[in-house]
Amino acid sequence: MKKILLPLLFTQFVSADFLIMVKDQSLNTIFEQRDYIGNFPHPTYQVEDLQGVSPIMIQNDSLVIDVNHETFISNITSDPMSEIQWGLKNLGNNEPRRGGGRIPIPGVLGADINIENVWKDHPGSKDIVIAVVDTGVDYKHEDLKGNMWKNTAELNGRRGVDDDGNGFVDDIYGYNFSKGNSNPMDDNKHGTHVSGIIGAEHNSVGVAGVVKNATIMAVKFMDRKGRGDLAKALQATKYAVENGAQVINNSWGSLGHSQILEDYMSAASKKGVIFVAAAGNNYKNLDESPLYPAAFRIPNQITVAALNPENRMTGFSCYGRETVHLAAPGRNIISTAPKNKYLVLSGTSMSAPFVAGAIALYKAKHPTASVKEIKTKIIDSAVYVPHFSGKTYSEGRLDMENFLMP
Repeated sequence: MKKILLPLLFTQFVSADFLIMVKDQSLNTIFEQRDYIGNFPHPTYQVEDLQGVSPIMIQNDSLVIDVNHETFISNITSDPMSEIQWGLKNLGNNEPRRGGGRIPIPGVLGADINIENVWKDHPGSKDIVIAVVDTGVDYKHEDLKGNMWKNTAELNGRRGVDDDGNGFVDDIYGYNFSKGNSNPMDDNKHGTHVSGIIGAEHNSVGVAGVVKNATIMAVKFMDRKGRGDLAKALQATKYAVENGAQVINNSWGSLGHSQILEDYMSAASKKGVIFVAAAGNNYKNLDESPLYPAAFRIPNQITVAALNPENRMTGFSCYGRETVHLAAPGRNIISTAPKNKYLVLSGTSMSAPFVAGAIALYKAKHPTASVKEIKTKIIDSAVYVPHFSGKTYSEGRLDMENFLMP
């Protein structure tokens, strides 16, 4: 945005608000009465107008200005369902039908993430924190509560006090940036569903997640309707990074680009943080028609398309030879839902957490692995799928045995 002339900003976005990162400290006084949202890495403000901003400030790189675009979740269907997890083990006949039963269209035997033989030696590690930046998580769910991140200083501290000094009071399970409080409980269902794919407990109850021994941090920035904005996404991302998340799942998208968010996410690679993004569900080529953060071209992001049980790309999945890296199951995926329920959802939102879980398992096995090593390995180990030829960088689907074994 900083390369766009100021008059164009005013005429094109008359009803928008903006995110302004101030790189020249002498300009901070102009914005000190505005809503401060944090350092990314420079002071950043959410403003309703561009009062006090001149074109020269943009041209000399003193400011970075983003439109505060709306965000949205990346699932497309829903229905309560029994536990049928073809994404973990595709038997050719075990795709759940919305509303009950099974889809009669035969699937392809083995067109899954090939994880069954991995779990014995690779259960994961509680030391690897996976942040779900989403609509929140039902941290009381019977299939998730044992795998939730807990801020022990706040859990064992005094109510109403910022016991760990991280700037957030009573953030035991994470934080709610949608409402500005310490309760990241899911009031939508999306974030809970994503979390179950990553780390539903292997406890003979409900479903099984990719990671047996998971630690899931709940970072809520979207509301009950699955809507948020880039200012809240920035705050949620920063919270996850600064509170120890090593893998961050982004099953959401925005039509608008944020240079501030892209730069902040890229800088997190120095801390070993890997982001996993859902490609999106409008069947577009992200190389040409980008959605964000999926189309960010940063070294520490992996973008995921959706695979169906017939070993093909789903009819809704976005793709992109340069921007989308591999595929994972994304049609009719059963997972956790709020209030101890289970639900079938479809979308690249469901594909991304399979990959986030895979990366968490790899980090548990290889704690010193670099971001580059992990990204290269997961791409190179993908199983070739003809239907993804020219559609993704790897032209294949996630394969856990190839990725983790030997």
